[in-house]
Order: sequence, then C-alpha cells, then structure tokens
Amino acid sequence: MPTAKPINPPETPQIKALNDLIAGHRILRPIITSVEIEPTGTSTLKVIDKFLASKRPHIKPISLKSYQLNLRTFARHYPTLPIEPEPIEQYLGEHYTIENTGINNIDSLLRQLYGFASSRLRLPNPMLKIKRTRGKAKPPQHLTIAQAVALLDAIQGDREEGLVYCLFGLGLRLSEVRRLTVADIGEDTILVHGKERTEPMPLIPEIRDSLVKLAKGKHLDEPIFSGRKGLPLSDGMIQVVIKRLFQRAGIEGVRPSPHTLRHSRGVISNIAGLDSYSSRRLLRHADTDMTDRYSALNLEELRAKEERYNPLRVLAKFGRRP
Repeated sequence: MPTAKPINPPETPQIKALNDLIAGHRILRPIITSVEIEPTGTSTLKVIDKFLASKRPHIKPISLKSYQLNLRTFARHYPTLPIEPEPIEQYLGEHYTIENTGINNIDSLLRQLYGFASSRLRLPNPMLKIKRTRGKAKPPQHLTIAQAVALLDAIQGDREEGLVYCLFGLGLRLSEVRRLTVADIGEDTILVHGKERTEPMPLIPEIRDSLVKLAKGKHLDEPIFSGRKGLPLSDGMIQVVIKRLFQRAGIEGVRPSPHTLRHSRGVISNIAGLDSYSSRRLLRHADTDMTDRYSALNLEELRAKEERYNPLRVLAKFGRRP
C-alpha cells in the first residue's frame, strides 16, 4: 500500500504566529540556560563559613570560636538555611529560655548572620520579622564569706589549690591562668598576660609557694597548669575542676565558674575595706576612664594593699588559714 503524503495545511495568521513563537524560543534558549539560577536551598554551613571569614579580621580568636560553636549548633538543626521566621522562632524557643541570658547572645548572632547573608549573598532575612528576645539579665554572682571558706577547705591536690589561688586569690581571668608559665613567677610579683597588656602584679608568699610546687621540674617556658602532654590545660578542663570543687564544697545557688571566683575576689576584698580604685587596678579592668587614676598607684602601693586585702588573708580572720 502506498504511503500517504502528509498534507500541509495553509499557513493561517494563527499558525504563522505559533511558528514565530517556536522559532523565537529556540533563539532565546541558549541565553536563558546560561543564567545562574539560585538553588532552592542554601547550605547553612556555607553561609556560616563565609560569615565567619568576614568576621575573622575584626574580632578576637576566642570570640570567633564562640561564634563558630553557636552557629554550627544552629546548622546541625537546620542544614539548609531557613528563610522563614517560624523555624528560627522554634529553635530559640526549644534551646533557650527567657531566664537564660544566652538567648540574647544567640538572637544577636543570628541577626548578624542573616544580615550578612542578606547584604552579601542577597538571601532573605527572616530575622526582620522576629521580635527581638530579651532574656532576664542575672546579677553578677559571687561567693559569700561562708561559701568561700567552705570552698578553700574543700580543695584537694596542688593543682586544684593553684587554680583557686590564681582565680580567687589573684583574680586572674581564665585566659590569663592558661598563659602563665614558670618564668612568670617572681620573688614577690607575677607577670600577668592580660587582655590589654602584660604587666607585673603583686604576689603574696602563700600564692607563690603554691605555684612553685606546680612549677617544680618544669622548664621556664612551660605552662604552670598543664595536662599529660605538657600542653596548657584547656578552658573546659579548668571549668570541670572548678565545678567539681563547688560540688564537693556543697555550694549551691552560685554558678560554678572561674569568673565567679574572680568576681568573688573583688567583692570580698571590697567588703574588707579595699577602695574601688585599687580593686579595679588589682583586677586589671580595661577601663580607659581609670587610666590616670591607675598611674597614681605604683607597684609598691599595690603590694601593700594586696598584702592587707587579699581574700585569702581576709578569710584567715574568719578561722580559715591559707
């Protein structure tokens, strides 16, 4: 049977318009396919990495590490960056309470992250639709005289004693404790590597004797507080030691942290009669308004105040010998 030939209908105006549309689509197709189309979901970790890279030149490494830890926790819950407010509100509600000041920190951090993503990556900013959280600020915590006595009586071992004497007796920050080396121990001074500067501070014999015991057998450049491999104790390890000491001493209602010990040093010295200017100087507060007043207090004058108002000696009056 012969094959029938296709019949081409006459090109009506409607058919001509359709053929022109098809031809035009074929011409435009390469242009359309060359446009980069944003994927429907954006990796949270990729955005975080870009955000942290932009922050790295402007903030301290310890702050950068804190940003990284908090934001990667968020990324574990949402591998794809949420662009609607509901998931973020759910995250804040489930992982933070209004009584916890941490909610302020994570809220602020997420606002920075999404602000960066919006301005630099042109992504939606759902934080603009979320009401700012306001956690209840807690007053600074410190030990009472009785609690401080109980804490000192509960100390076990040379390392534990040395940590408490540095944090509570000297009022050092956690980072300053970790930076201490054997070479920093002088006869009646200790070299403190602080946030703003490195400077000698008065060292009473009780604290010096405790540190010398820890320094025995170590080289001058070795850390006073070290682990098994000779490296400085980590922040986490020091915090664990302090937390266990609080539990052993039966102290409740006070946050068991190195900063609580530092703050308690200031409070107890002030109760004993130390003036506020000297107290701030001995705690090395970075307050520019106090610079001129600090300059009037030389090391000898500070040593005299330290020998009289150091909390270890203050507590000796309440029946506790250092």
